[in-house]
Amino acid sequence: MVGRLATILCSLAAVIQLSLVAQPGWSKKPATFAETTPTPAPAMPPFPERLAPPPTVYPARQADEGAQVYYLVCMACHGDKGQGLTEEWRNVLDPADRNCWQSKCHAANHPPEGFVLPKYVPPAVGPGLLSEYGTALNLHDFLKARMPWQAPGRLSEEEYWQLTAFLIRQNGLDPGDMPLDPQSAKLLSLKPEPTVTPTPEALWEPLMGYLGDNTQVVVGTGILLVLGLAIGVIWVLIARGTSPK
Repeated sequence: MVGRLATILCSLAAVIQLSLVAQPGWSKKPATFAETTPTPAPAMPPFPERLAPPPTVYPARQADEGAQVYYLVCMACHGDKGQGLTEEWRNVLDPADRNCWQSKCHAANHPPEGFVLPKYVPPAVGPGLLSEYGTALNLHDFLKARMPWQAPGRLSEEEYWQLTAFLIRQNGLDPGDMPLDPQSAKLLSLKPEPTVTPTPEALWEPLMGYLGDNTQVVVGTGILLVLGLAIGVIWVLIARGTSPK
């Protein structure tokens, strides 16, 4: 009897619990977990701004495209400012890449896929640096024949023209809006404009242009005034009992 009563009570308790769960708005209390703080990833060293790629320009001119070529191909050796492979520039690089001439790097015992790097890498930007090439076409031909150092001529023809335009612009010259090609580059001089010393005639030309037809009258009047002033000075000296030496 007692066993049957216990069974009935357990069954009744189960029915009541199921009915409560089925009621609207009933929600089971969510399980709680201990909060954990994730381990932060190790901080990356700041990427030097001088090693960042040049900004994208739209619409891009030939020289703007050349900036990208220089960044990818030339900057490591010729510097971010075209200063050459100076000690200051090498110190910007990763410590492992600062000694370019160390053993099994760019020294004589370089790996089979490597090359020997000269001790001196010249600048690409500087006063009068491009004048020795004469024209933009000669600069282009030099770049194509000699650069990059480890694989001359490996760039496309378009990339060599882009690089030529960029170097001309960086050296303070104006490559113009039209893209360089063999015809236009032949006409673009890289030599500085000669400084013209004005002659006396050239100095008089602005004044003569301003006076127009009255130039001779004004000049003659000026001469008479100068002569009159000189005679007056001599007259004063004589009147004082002295004479000019």
